[in-house]
Amino acid sequence: MINRGLLQGGENTPLYHDIVTRAEIERMGVSSLEELFRYLPQTSSVSTVLQAPVTNPNETGGQAPTYSTVGLRGFSSAQTVVLVNGRSLPLTGLRNGGGADLSRIPLAAIERVEILPSSGSAIYGGGALDGAINIILRKEYSGRDLTSYIGTSTEGGATEYRWTYLEGMRFNEGRSSLTTTLSYHHRDALRSGDRDYLDEALARYGPDSTLANAQNQTYFEQYILRTFAAAPGTILVGSGASDWKSPVPMESDLRPSPLGTTAEQSLQLTSDSFAATAGQANLTPRYACSIIYEPIDAYSLNAILEHEFVPDQLDGYLEFTLGRNERSYSMPQSLSIDLSADDPLNPFRTNVTPGFVGRPIYIYLDASDLPDASVKSQYDSARLVAGLKGQAERMLGVVSRWHHRLFG
Repeated sequence: MINRGLLQGGENTPLYHDIVTRAEIERMGVSSLEELFRYLPQTSSVSTVLQAPVTNPNETGGQAPTYSTVGLRGFSSAQTVVLVNGRSLPLTGLRNGGGADLSRIPLAAIERVEILPSSGSAIYGGGALDGAINIILRKEYSGRDLTSYIGTSTEGGATEYRWTYLEGMRFNEGRSSLTTTLSYHHRDALRSGDRDYLDEALARYGPDSTLANAQNQTYFEQYILRTFAAAPGTILVGSGASDWKSPVPMESDLRPSPLGTTAEQSLQLTSDSFAATAGQANLTPRYACSIIYEPIDAYSLNAILEHEFVPDQLDGYLEFTLGRNERSYSMPQSLSIDLSADDPLNPFRTNVTPGFVGRPIYIYLDASDLPDASVKSQYDSARLVAGLKGQAERMLGVVSRWHHRLFG
């Protein structure tokens, strides 16, 4: 057994790198660059656009990431420099707080991946505190390659398919080469109804459950009512110890209810109007259509053009990447109405009958006549790099190498 450290001794000793070749990538059977990094022990803090869970804007105030990032050695992705052919990718996020986006690089276009599993700040700057990843794309490739992938989960949902087309050619008597890659990824949504999570939650925290939080509110009242609210809804009557009554004979004071009461009749309701339904909750699995994994359509185009102007002295290159991620889905929102003990619309208001002590109520309902909230997002990105590189021989056989580039 050989114990080899990451930091090599000697002034001219090169830094240690881990290299994953194309042959090794093919043997691993991965279908994307994001999936490859999940298998490598050096990587951490992986956030992938194809596997990130959805966030409900009504509950969290934000959306899931629209890009894929990776970190090294337990640091965040913002502390990892990702390069393509030795040239760094820009950071992502509104404030450049995330790492470079990996979702624009199709796996079929990769020749190898070089990983520096130690700090590279002296070479790449402060953003390489945890290391660097250099992705080498296939160049001087001649031929065509079509790769397809189709997969689904064992219990259904989130069916995914991908196509990647790679073509390489040489022209100008072999002095020029062009490698082009087109890729398309699609994934269906994975919804709560595709799994039994809601059924298990209802069985555990149903109306008969006594499990409660630190404020002595049962988990049924806290979570199940708002998740399984139906039409007509359920009233939760507040007091020192809350009780609930259902169904609600009205959905609002603006339109007739499903039980036939008009707006005027609803204003005449009292606590006695709910005596027959006390202790009953009107529930339906409306959150079965909520999203666990978002549906996604991702497109990308990569092109690398190289030309030899002067053999062994002057070369030029042009790299272009264009990508788009699209998401579109709908999901139910949590709907509730709070009425104080003195609210004139509250059937449990103060003095609704002579001497009645008012109690606040909370109405949880599903407005079946309103469409679910929808989310539609589109994330576009483009990258262009052009450069010249060459070498010139000076006196006494000393070779000077130079490299100039422009990117955006």
